[in-house]
Amino acid sequence: MTAALAPSCQADLTADERAIRHLVGERAAENSEIHRIQAKEKLLYAKAAAEPVKRPTTTPAVPEFPHGARFPDVSSFQPHVDLAAVAKDSSINVGKLIVVKATEGLSYVDGYLASRWTGAKAVGIPHRGAYHFLHMDESGTLQGEYFLRALDAAGGVTVQDIVIADAEISSGMSAQTVAQCVAEFGAYLAAHCPAKKWLYTGGPFATENGIKLAPYQGHWLPAYTGDPKPYYVFGTPIAWQFTDGVNGPTPHVVAGIGPCDCSIIL
Repeated sequence: MTAALAPSCQADLTADERAIRHLVGERAAENSEIHRIQAKEKLLYAKAAAEPVKRPTTTPAVPEFPHGARFPDVSSFQPHVDLAAVAKDSSINVGKLIVVKATEGLSYVDGYLASRWTGAKAVGIPHRGAYHFLHMDESGTLQGEYFLRALDAAGGVTVQDIVIADAEISSGMSAQTVAQCVAEFGAYLAAHCPAKKWLYTGGPFATENGIKLAPYQGHWLPAYTGDPKPYYVFGTPIAWQFTDGVNGPTPHVVAGIGPCDCSIIL
Protein backbone atom coordinates (compact mmCIF):
# COMPACT_ATOMS: atom_id res chain seq x y z
CA MET A 1 0.00 0.00 0.00
CA THR A 2 1.28 3.46 -0.86
CA ALA A 3 2.11 5.59 2.16
CA ALA A 4 0.11 8.81 2.46
CA LEU A 5 1.97 11.98 1.58
CA ALA A 6 2.22 14.69 4.18
CA PRO A 7 0.71 18.04 3.17
CA SER A 8 4.18 19.56 3.00
CA CYS A 9 5.04 17.17 0.16
CA GLN A 10 2.20 18.27 -2.12
CA ALA A 11 4.37 20.87 -3.88
CA ASP A 12 6.78 18.10 -4.87
CA LEU A 13 4.14 16.10 -6.78
CA THR A 14 4.46 15.83 -10.54
CA ALA A 15 1.85 17.44 -12.76
CA ASP A 16 0.47 14.00 -13.65
CA GLU A 17 0.18 12.98 -9.99
CA ARG A 18 -1.64 16.22 -9.14
CA ALA A 19 -4.04 15.57 -12.03
CA ILE A 20 -4.70 12.00 -10.83
CA ARG A 21 -5.43 13.25 -7.31
CA HIS A 22 -7.75 15.90 -8.72
CA LEU A 23 -9.66 13.24 -10.71
CA VAL A 24 -10.14 10.68 -7.93
CA GLY A 25 -9.40 12.48 -4.65
CA GLU A 26 -6.49 12.26 -2.25
CA ARG A 27 -7.58 9.13 -0.37
CA ALA A 28 -8.37 7.07 -3.48
CA ALA A 29 -5.14 8.17 -5.16
CA GLU A 30 -3.12 6.98 -2.19
CA ASN A 31 -4.94 3.72 -1.42
CA SER A 32 -6.81 2.42 -4.49
CA GLU A 33 -4.85 1.05 -7.43
CA ILE A 34 -8.06 0.56 -9.44
CA HIS A 35 -8.95 4.25 -9.08
CA ARG A 36 -5.41 5.23 -10.05
CA ILE A 37 -5.55 3.11 -13.22
CA GLN A 38 -8.92 4.63 -14.18
CA ALA A 39 -7.61 8.14 -13.53
CA LYS A 40 -4.44 7.46 -15.53
CA GLU A 41 -6.56 6.29 -18.48
CA LYS A 42 -8.61 9.50 -18.37
CA LEU A 43 -5.40 11.52 -18.20
CA LEU A 44 -3.94 9.73 -21.23
CA TYR A 45 -7.12 10.42 -23.20
CA ALA A 46 -6.94 14.10 -22.31
CA LYS A 47 -3.30 14.32 -23.36
CA ALA A 48 -3.96 12.50 -26.64
CA ALA A 49 -6.79 14.87 -27.45
CA ALA A 50 -4.72 17.94 -26.59
CA GLU A 51 -1.52 17.01 -28.38
CA PRO A 52 -1.29 17.35 -32.17
CA VAL A 53 -0.29 14.19 -34.01
CA LYS A 54 3.47 14.26 -34.45
CA ARG A 55 4.39 13.93 -38.11
CA PRO A 56 7.82 14.01 -39.75
CA THR A 57 8.71 17.39 -41.20
CA THR A 58 9.99 15.61 -44.28
CA THR A 59 8.75 12.35 -45.70
CA PRO A 60 11.53 10.00 -46.76
CA ALA A 61 11.08 7.85 -49.83
CA VAL A 62 9.51 4.62 -48.66
CA PRO A 63 9.26 1.71 -51.10
CA GLU A 64 5.68 0.59 -51.50
CA PHE A 65 4.73 -2.96 -50.62
CA PRO A 66 4.66 -4.77 -53.97
CA HIS A 67 1.62 -6.85 -54.81
CA GLY A 68 2.41 -10.50 -54.25
CA ALA A 69 5.26 -9.98 -51.77
CA ARG A 70 5.20 -12.55 -48.97
CA PHE A 71 6.31 -11.99 -45.40
CA PRO A 72 6.67 -14.08 -42.24
CA ASP A 73 5.62 -13.18 -38.72
CA VAL A 74 7.45 -14.60 -35.73
CA SER A 75 7.38 -14.64 -31.94
CA SER A 76 9.11 -16.49 -29.13
CA PHE A 77 7.55 -19.66 -30.55
CA GLN A 78 10.27 -19.40 -33.24
CA PRO A 79 13.43 -19.11 -31.11
CA HIS A 80 15.85 -19.58 -34.01
CA VAL A 81 15.44 -16.93 -36.71
CA ASP A 82 18.23 -16.06 -39.17
CA LEU A 83 17.25 -12.58 -40.31
CA ALA A 84 20.01 -12.42 -42.92
CA ALA A 85 18.62 -15.57 -44.56
CA VAL A 86 15.10 -14.10 -44.48
CA ALA A 87 16.35 -10.94 -46.18
CA LYS A 88 17.91 -12.96 -49.00
CA ASP A 89 15.06 -15.43 -49.58
CA SER A 90 13.89 -14.31 -53.00
CA SER A 91 12.67 -17.79 -53.96
CA ILE A 92 9.17 -17.09 -52.64
CA ASN A 93 9.38 -13.29 -52.89
CA VAL A 94 10.24 -12.78 -49.20
CA GLY A 95 12.65 -10.25 -47.75
CA LYS A 96 10.82 -6.91 -47.95
CA LEU A 97 8.95 -7.16 -44.63
CA ILE A 98 9.08 -9.15 -41.41
CA VAL A 99 6.60 -8.89 -38.54
CA VAL A 100 7.61 -9.67 -34.95
CA LYS A 101 5.62 -9.98 -31.77
CA ALA A 102 6.29 -7.11 -29.39
CA THR A 103 3.91 -7.23 -26.45
CA GLU A 104 0.78 -8.75 -24.98
CA GLY A 105 -1.65 -7.25 -22.50
CA LEU A 106 -0.02 -5.03 -19.90
CA SER A 107 2.66 -7.37 -18.58
CA TYR A 108 4.46 -9.22 -21.40
CA VAL A 109 7.26 -8.19 -23.75
CA ASP A 110 8.53 -10.80 -26.21
CA GLY A 111 12.08 -11.73 -25.26
CA TYR A 112 13.26 -11.52 -28.86
CA LEU A 113 11.76 -8.11 -29.63
CA ALA A 114 14.87 -5.94 -29.27
CA SER A 115 17.24 -8.22 -31.18
CA ARG A 116 14.81 -8.84 -34.03
CA TRP A 117 13.62 -5.23 -34.29
CA THR A 118 17.13 -3.85 -34.64
CA GLY A 119 18.40 -6.92 -36.49
CA ALA A 120 15.86 -6.65 -39.31
CA LYS A 121 17.01 -3.12 -40.04
CA ALA A 122 20.68 -4.15 -39.84
CA VAL A 123 20.30 -6.85 -42.54
CA GLY A 124 18.49 -4.50 -44.91
CA ILE A 125 14.86 -5.59 -44.63
CA PRO A 126 13.17 -2.31 -45.67
CA HIS A 127 9.99 -2.71 -43.62
CA ARG A 128 9.42 -4.00 -40.10
CA GLY A 129 6.14 -4.74 -38.40
CA ALA A 130 5.48 -5.22 -34.70
CA TYR A 131 2.26 -6.51 -33.19
CA HIS A 132 0.57 -6.33 -29.83
CA PHE A 133 -1.74 -9.16 -28.73
CA LEU A 134 -4.74 -7.41 -27.21
CA HIS A 135 -6.33 -8.48 -23.93
CA MET A 136 -9.89 -7.20 -24.16
CA ASP A 137 -10.31 -7.15 -20.38
CA GLU A 138 -7.62 -4.45 -20.09
CA SER A 139 -7.62 -0.83 -21.22
CA GLY A 140 -6.93 -0.39 -24.93
CA THR A 141 -5.35 2.99 -24.23
CA LEU A 142 -2.96 1.66 -21.59
CA GLN A 143 -2.06 -1.28 -23.84
CA GLY A 144 -1.23 1.19 -26.61
CA GLU A 145 1.07 3.09 -24.27
CA TYR A 146 2.70 -0.16 -23.08
CA PHE A 147 3.26 -1.31 -26.69
CA LEU A 148 4.89 1.92 -27.85
CA ARG A 149 7.08 2.13 -24.75
CA ALA A 150 8.40 -1.37 -25.51
CA LEU A 151 9.15 -0.38 -29.11
CA ASP A 152 10.89 2.81 -27.94
CA ALA A 153 13.06 0.69 -25.66
CA ALA A 154 13.84 -1.62 -28.61
CA GLY A 155 15.09 1.24 -30.78
CA GLY A 156 12.04 3.25 -31.80
CA VAL A 157 9.60 3.36 -34.70
CA THR A 158 9.93 5.05 -38.11
CA VAL A 159 7.54 5.82 -40.94
CA GLN A 160 8.80 2.72 -42.76
CA ASP A 161 7.46 0.51 -39.97
CA ILE A 162 4.03 -0.95 -39.25
CA VAL A 163 2.39 -1.20 -35.83
CA ILE A 164 -0.31 -3.81 -35.55
CA ALA A 165 -3.21 -4.62 -33.25
CA ASP A 166 -3.76 -8.37 -32.93
CA ALA A 167 -7.44 -8.85 -32.08
CA GLU A 168 -8.45 -12.49 -31.96
CA ILE A 169 -9.76 -13.38 -28.47
CA SER A 170 -12.56 -11.75 -26.48
CA SER A 171 -11.05 -12.46 -23.02
CA GLY A 172 -14.62 -13.26 -21.94
CA MET A 173 -15.76 -9.70 -22.55
CA SER A 174 -18.86 -8.43 -24.37
CA ALA A 175 -18.79 -7.48 -28.04
CA GLN A 176 -19.12 -3.81 -27.11
CA THR A 177 -16.10 -4.01 -24.81
CA VAL A 178 -14.05 -5.84 -27.45
CA ALA A 179 -14.85 -3.24 -30.10
CA GLN A 180 -14.08 -0.41 -27.67
CA CYS A 181 -10.72 -1.91 -26.70
CA VAL A 182 -9.68 -2.30 -30.35
CA ALA A 183 -10.77 1.27 -31.13
CA GLU A 184 -9.01 2.77 -28.08
CA PHE A 185 -5.77 0.99 -28.91
CA GLY A 186 -5.90 2.26 -32.50
CA ALA A 187 -6.71 5.80 -31.38
CA TYR A 188 -3.68 5.85 -29.09
CA LEU A 189 -1.40 4.65 -31.90
CA ALA A 190 -2.85 7.21 -34.30
CA ALA A 191 -2.10 10.01 -31.84
CA HIS A 192 1.41 8.94 -30.86
CA CYS A 193 3.08 6.97 -33.65
CA PRO A 194 4.19 7.89 -37.21
CA ALA A 195 4.17 4.30 -38.51
CA LYS A 196 1.41 2.68 -40.56
CA LYS A 197 -1.33 1.07 -38.46
CA TRP A 198 -2.76 -2.34 -39.31
CA LEU A 199 -5.50 -4.39 -37.69
CA TYR A 200 -4.99 -8.16 -37.61
CA THR A 201 -8.29 -9.92 -37.04
CA GLY A 202 -10.39 -12.68 -38.53
CA GLY A 203 -13.51 -11.87 -40.51
CA PRO A 204 -15.93 -13.76 -38.25
CA PHE A 205 -14.37 -12.29 -35.08
CA ALA A 206 -14.63 -8.74 -36.44
CA THR A 207 -18.26 -9.28 -37.47
CA GLU A 208 -19.34 -10.94 -34.20
CA ASN A 209 -17.87 -8.11 -32.13
CA GLY A 210 -18.77 -5.14 -34.31
CA ILE A 211 -15.13 -4.13 -34.81
CA LYS A 212 -14.52 -1.16 -37.10
CA LEU A 213 -11.43 -0.69 -39.26
CA ALA A 214 -10.93 3.02 -38.47
CA PRO A 215 -8.53 4.38 -37.30
CA TYR A 216 -6.38 1.57 -38.71
CA GLN A 217 -5.09 1.98 -42.25
CA GLY A 218 -5.17 -1.63 -43.36
CA HIS A 219 -6.71 -4.99 -42.51
CA TRP A 220 -4.44 -8.03 -42.21
CA LEU A 221 -6.69 -11.06 -42.61
CA PRO A 222 -5.89 -14.56 -41.31
CA ALA A 223 -7.68 -17.26 -43.32
CA TYR A 224 -6.05 -20.64 -43.96
CA THR A 225 -8.04 -21.44 -47.06
CA GLY A 226 -7.58 -21.37 -50.81
CA ASP A 227 -10.05 -18.49 -51.18
CA PRO A 228 -10.09 -15.77 -48.50
CA LYS A 229 -12.76 -13.62 -50.16
CA PRO A 230 -15.69 -15.00 -48.07
CA TYR A 231 -13.89 -13.61 -45.01
CA TYR A 232 -13.46 -10.05 -46.29
CA VAL A 233 -15.22 -7.66 -43.93
CA PHE A 234 -13.56 -4.31 -44.75
CA GLY A 235 -13.14 -4.72 -48.51
CA THR A 236 -9.90 -6.14 -49.87
CA PRO A 237 -7.37 -6.59 -47.04
CA ILE A 238 -3.89 -5.15 -47.34
CA ALA A 239 -2.48 -8.58 -46.52
CA TRP A 240 -3.69 -12.17 -46.19
CA GLN A 241 -2.12 -14.63 -43.74
CA PHE A 242 -2.60 -17.83 -45.72
CA THR A 243 -0.76 -20.33 -43.50
CA ASP A 244 0.32 -20.97 -39.94
CA GLY A 245 3.17 -23.14 -41.18
CA VAL A 246 1.00 -26.26 -41.24
CA ASN A 247 -2.47 -25.42 -42.50
CA GLY A 248 -3.44 -23.45 -45.59
CA PRO A 249 -1.83 -22.98 -49.00
CA THR A 250 1.91 -23.35 -49.52
CA PRO A 251 4.64 -22.25 -49.06
CA HIS A 252 4.73 -23.14 -45.36
CA VAL A 253 8.48 -22.62 -44.97
CA VAL A 254 10.60 -19.44 -45.04
CA ALA A 255 14.40 -19.63 -45.28
CA GLY A 256 16.04 -18.80 -41.98
CA ILE A 257 12.91 -19.67 -40.00
CA GLY A 258 11.36 -22.93 -41.18
CA PRO A 259 7.61 -23.56 -40.93
CA CYS A 260 5.92 -20.36 -39.76
CA ASP A 261 3.03 -17.98 -40.26
CA CYS A 262 3.29 -16.51 -43.74
CA SER A 263 1.26 -13.81 -45.48
CA ILE A 264 1.02 -12.11 -48.84
CA ILE A 265 0.40 -8.48 -49.81
CA LEU A 266 -2.84 -8.19 -51.85
